[in-house]
Amino acid sequence: MERAQKVAIARFVMRGKQYLAAVRPKDGKLLLSTMVYADEVNGTDRSRVGDARAHRRERSRARDGRALIDSAVHRVRTGKFEDTYRIASWR
Repeated sequence: MERAQKVAIARFVMRGKQYLAAVRPKDGKLLLSTMVYADEVNGTDRSRVGDARAHRRERSRARDGRALIDSAVHRVRTGKFEDTYRIASWR
């Protein structure tokens, strides 16, 4: 696939939902990227993004990308997360 510069399109089911995906080579491995179906994409005629206005505080933060990133960073305690799907299947 890498030499031919080709991408495979696949469908798979996960958590009771069917997904569309692109399978492509990257650094000697296969990378799976989920995609959306055409009926899940909103056209620009229904989009109201052009009417959106950012508050002054958001605009000033956006000017300094580092400050915007730092404001969203939080320390994560990984021990509080667990695989609830797997735990439920063991019961």
